[in-house]
Amino acid sequence: MATNEELQDLLANVTKTVTDNSQSDDPQAYDDALAAIQKLQLAVEKPGDFAARIRFQGLQNTALVMLAEMGVLQAIAATPGEDITSSTLSKDSGCDE
Repeated sequence: MATNEELQDLLANVTKTVTDNSQSDDPQAYDDALAAIQKLQLAVEKPGDFAARIRFQGLQNTALVMLAEMGVLQAIAATPGEDITSSTLSKDSGCDE
């Protein structure tokens, strides 16, 4: 794990990058902000957390692909900011509840 000073520097970089690019539609600005955030995350992350994240990443990716193919993600996206029930998801996606 990084030192407190290193973490403060990384946090300052995240804040600057996000603030400087918050109104930009430039893809590079987005990439820069995301890279700064990821550097901070990796500096804070404990070895056990890193191992768990990597271990389960494949399962998460598989689940997301399945949910997209089933239409569940699309049904959720169609109701932004609203609660959605399993019965509504079932009806909207055509999947079993």
